[in-house]
Amino acid sequence: MASIIVDNNDEEETSTEENNESALVSWVMEHVEEWENYRDINFKDKWAEYYRLWRGIWDSGDKTRDSERSKLISPALQQAVEMAVSELEEATFGKGKWFDVSDNVEDQDKEDMILFRKLLLEDLNNDGVPAAMSEVFLNGALYGTGIGKIVVEEEETYSVKSTPVNDYSSVQEGVGQPNTRISVQLISVPPEEFVIDTAAKNIKEALGMAHIMDVPKHSVQSKQISGVYEEGNLGGYPDDIDVHAKGENKSSETEGKVRIVEYHGLVPKKYLPIELEDGEELVDFDIDSEDDDEYEDEDLVEAIVTIANDGVLLRAVASPYMMKDRCFVAFQYDTIPNRFWGRGIAEKGYNMQKAIDAELRARIDSMALTVHPMMAADATRLPRGFDLTVRPGRTLLTQGDPRTILMPFSFGQTDSTTFSQSGDLERQLQNATGSMDAGTSASSNSRNATASGMSMIQGGAIKRSKRTLANIERHFTSPLIHQAAWRRIQFDSVRYPVSD
Repeated sequence: MASIIVDNNDEEETSTEENNESALVSWVMEHVEEWENYRDINFKDKWAEYYRLWRGIWDSGDKTRDSERSKLISPALQQAVEMAVSELEEATFGKGKWFDVSDNVEDQDKEDMILFRKLLLEDLNNDGVPAAMSEVFLNGALYGTGIGKIVVEEEETYSVKSTPVNDYSSVQEGVGQPNTRISVQLISVPPEEFVIDTAAKNIKEALGMAHIMDVPKHSVQSKQISGVYEEGNLGGYPDDIDVHAKGENKSSETEGKVRIVEYHGLVPKKYLPIELEDGEELVDFDIDSEDDDEYEDEDLVEAIVTIANDGVLLRAVASPYMMKDRCFVAFQYDTIPNRFWGRGIAEKGYNMQKAIDAELRARIDSMALTVHPMMAADATRLPRGFDLTVRPGRTLLTQGDPRTILMPFSFGQTDSTTFSQSGDLERQLQNATGSMDAGTSASSNSRNATASGMSMIQGGAIKRSKRTLANIERHFTSPLIHQAAWRRIQFDSVRYPVSD
């Protein structure tokens, strides 16, 4: 007969439960904050700058020299990112049927897998999974790592049902018929909202990971009312909002939102709420501190823990999934050995993008001095308060011969080679990112002027894309399809009966 450790006294039991909740929150947040600090120190500033370059948002911290005045941002990196993502989307979804399910070799009946694939493809399309995958591809190209979270929800839908009007069967009208269905959705997780065990190289081997997000307060309260989350005060929102990291002025209002830390991974079993099964009974048993530490270190279980505002436990449950798999799937856009975080298009083209911006801004700043007219004047022979602004049709009054008092002043001419140099830098950016296209002019790259040259461009792009497509298939698409199928079988057994 199984036994579970509890206190018999109601007050002591309540106190123990509260202590366990507090200990669980402290244990989870200690790890999450450590992982978050590692991520921010190594990647936060880089990711924010990649985002600004992709969006074309200027920030004073992105200056290449202190005297720089121009705010011009070249679209070269934007083009490289968007072209790479469009290639991935076309390769994945271009044929309509974007995945296949193969049966095992020993099974002679293949028809059941064909039906299973059609059902799964229909449901994933209805749940918006392809759109979420496109967003994951974009995050992967921009930040180097694409991350998705698989969420199972029960949602209410409506279908049209015909009913007789006033009991006349010959006259029918359409009414909405409510239905309940299981939805398996994919949520794109930006890397700045995700933390993972710093020693891990992939999702499977990590101690844990967490999705850190801001959600509307009313949605959390509705889940508390429905019983999904525990009831209680949500506490105060942490006062650490960064409103300018991406060059955007975000709202600093905190009353209507809640910071949620959703942790997936291993936790000490003793901190989880006690769940009795058939044949189990409560017994009183004491554990000394030494045994307690040993129990914590050795007895870890897979769980999902949700914490509000860094201190309020909303939910703590052992993993409800039959395969005990984790809800996150991730891939590296470009593989970095023995690392979880990968390398994206923005990182590969960053140096050339900065060089292009420096070249173009220097040219624009130079043109501001060489193109616009300026005057040099003898200040001792001009009327007091004289305005030297130059404009068409203006009469300048001087005290003496204007030829000896006023003269045009020029800083010279802007070097014409700077514009061609920026074109060559764009070519180098394309070499770095693998986005070889006809973005540069034929004068900068003569290959763009011939049909054979364009074929070389397409061949090079396809070869480099195959490595990324292989990463996506092995580490993202295949695990996604497997986990979606397992959740369908577990939670929607009527539509997906276990027959094979």
